[in-house]
Amino acid sequence: MTKRIISLLSALLLVFAISPAAFAAGEEQPGYVLTAQSAGGTCTLTVSVKGCLAYSGRLAISFDPQQLTLQGEGRKAVVTQNRVSTTLDGVAEGDLIDPAKGFVGFAWYGARIDAREQNVPIATVRFTQKTDALDSGSFSLRYVPDEGFGSWLSAASLQVSDGSPYPYISAYLKNGYSPLAVSFEYDGADRAAANGHAVTLRCRDLFGNPVAAEAEWSGRVAAADENGDIALTLREGTHRVRVRAEGYGDREEILTVTGDASVDLTFQTDEMLVEQAAGQLAIGFAAGDSANAVTRTVTLPYLTSGGVSVSWKSSHADVVTDSGLVYQPPEGKEDVEVTLTATLTHGKAVREKQFNLKVLSKRTSHVPGKSFTDLEGYAWAEEAILRLSAAGVIKGVSATRFDPSAPIKRGDFILLVMNLMAPTAKYQAEAFDDVPEDSYYSEAIKTARALDIVNGSGGNKFLPQTYITRQEMAVMVARAMRATRYDTLQNTPGDLTVFADQAQIASWATEDMALMVGNGHMKGDAGRIRPAANTSRAEAAVFIDRIRTKAQGQ
Repeated sequence: MTKRIISLLSALLLVFAISPAAFAAGEEQPGYVLTAQSAGGTCTLTVSVKGCLAYSGRLAISFDPQQLTLQGEGRKAVVTQNRVSTTLDGVAEGDLIDPAKGFVGFAWYGARIDAREQNVPIATVRFTQKTDALDSGSFSLRYVPDEGFGSWLSAASLQVSDGSPYPYISAYLKNGYSPLAVSFEYDGADRAAANGHAVTLRCRDLFGNPVAAEAEWSGRVAAADENGDIALTLREGTHRVRVRAEGYGDREEILTVTGDASVDLTFQTDEMLVEQAAGQLAIGFAAGDSANAVTRTVTLPYLTSGGVSVSWKSSHADVVTDSGLVYQPPEGKEDVEVTLTATLTHGKAVREKQFNLKVLSKRTSHVPGKSFTDLEGYAWAEEAILRLSAAGVIKGVSATRFDPSAPIKRGDFILLVMNLMAPTAKYQAEAFDDVPEDSYYSEAIKTARALDIVNGSGGNKFLPQTYITRQEMAVMVARAMRATRYDTLQNTPGDLTVFADQAQIASWATEDMALMVGNGHMKGDAGRIRPAANTSRAEAAVFIDRIRTKAQGQ
């Protein structure tokens, strides 16, 4: 029988996050621990989180259907613990659970799991065991293809925190901001897989010399011998294998195994990879923009196609942030020259590359059709409304009407906030069930969710048509200012006891409302702060304009 193997070098993951972050040296690598126990013909696989403060995650598990079969149909096969709530994550159930082909996957959100001191179980999957013993092929991580699997980019991922409120860090079982560890610990995990094929990875440098490499696949690790060969035993099917060697570039291989085979891997040095990446690194501009005429957010890669990590530093973070958000100087101010310094790293190799940009000041002083005819009696808000309208931050209900007295809805308010603080950000999270994809505020809400500005109201609902309260408004804006770095929110909380109704402020909003008051963004009315009151469109415009004016130094 002809025995062959197809080997393709996969594209490395680009992770979209608020800013690059890393865990302190020596800190335990975050990840999953999968343990299996057999008793009475039943095998129970327990999934635990380890070494981190986790908020959400995804996991795709393969199992050998010749050895095991799921107990329970569909999602009944997964039993969650510790406040974990599973969702299909926008993927059809048949794409995540298939007893015949042998895989079960789940995604979970919104649980705060403190697994920094000890492993915390989050789910169990029960199987009927058909054989007497398990082996290394009984369980593995399912290969996740580039297409056809919803928004999944890796067989395993976690959203974790470094202990501070911001930012959260995306950890993946492949190159990314933070590496993710996954291990299988059960009796038989070290035994060769039944019906497995011998696959040899021949690791050599550019001169043909052996490379002391190490391969990792499905939470398992194997090292090369003195000849640079790594011996694997893999079942038929597709596998993602990561191979790393100190001083050389890491690589990930997609292996489609149909029989015994050898795969030749040639390694380059970190210095060569960084040099190559520096030559290819470029900034992405919005349509119509260029390096000499920047008006909108620029795209700053954080990982190159060769796996080189990139961090960015702006010379004028108030104009172009380190994550690429652009805030044009107001009309009448001079254009600003900005230098963005990219630091490329891979292993021990480091190199800097600079890009010079010119950010144009705003050129619009008036937008035709935005002189609203219904602002009589709103002199206190008119200038704010017209300024925000001219800047494209806020819109009227028609070409001539603003409807200033109408209470503003949650969907409209978060659109207003994102128009100001992250007008062209490309971060996207899964949609809330009650926010239609074709709604005018859909992208703004998904961006806000990705940046952890909004978390919804439970049951994957956002309630976009509900009127926003003043305390909800304060919390959303405070989170947005932190996440986008639109402006510094000074840690100077105001004295809420001066307001007669301060006891009505919800505990979850007290801190942010105090900061809004202390920073001069929110003011009371007749000795009251009115935390649960609705906010009119005129009041919302004044509130947002105060923040905009302060950020631009006007």
